[in-house]
Amino acid sequence: EDALEHYDAGLAAAKEARDDLLFARIQIAKGACLQELGRQAEARSEVIGALEIAERLGDDAVLARVHRALMVLYVWTGPSDKAREHGARALELAESSGQKSVACTAHWALAMLEGLTGNAAAAARHIAESERLADEVRSPLLRVWTAEVAIEYAAGIGDWDTAIAVGERTIALARSLGQRTLLPRLLVWCGLVY
Repeated sequence: EDALEHYDAGLAAAKEARDDLLFARIQIAKGACLQELGRQAEARSEVIGALEIAERLGDDAVLARVHRALMVLYVWTGPSDKAREHGARALELAESSGQKSVACTAHWALAMLEGLTGNAAAAARHIAESERLADEVRSPLLRVWTAEVAIEYAAGIGDWDTAIAVGERTIALARSLGQRTLLPRLLVWCGLVY
């Protein structure tokens, strides 16, 4: 709730400054926060508002972020074909605008979707792309996010040795990065694999 107050203050400041792109970026972040709180309709409303601004201004970088946000929303709420549609658009726009981190997280979310829907080949393809991009932008945090899905994938196909090896490396990295959100999830996954 505190975060939402800060987002609202940011939106008011962006509106006062007449900075539409900043307004849209804050809407995307607020939408993600609302989604984490389980307030899906409000989250969708914020992201759709950002989509309207980004489309009006023709800003591919913000459009890539908007489509990624919509993809993640549909990954968790369905339908999966809408998630894939927004994911493909997010990847296209991320590439055209040079947003490698956005492309990385879009592949991460698509890997989750394909894992949830039982498409192991597509999940593996998206994991590999997410890993490649995380390495390309030299982001250990993106590597940790991607590794979480890679552990789930390896466990899902019965490759226990890989799941354990990736899990142990990633737990150490998550600890060194002080990841309070990802570390507990990694510990649970690795506990299940052991």
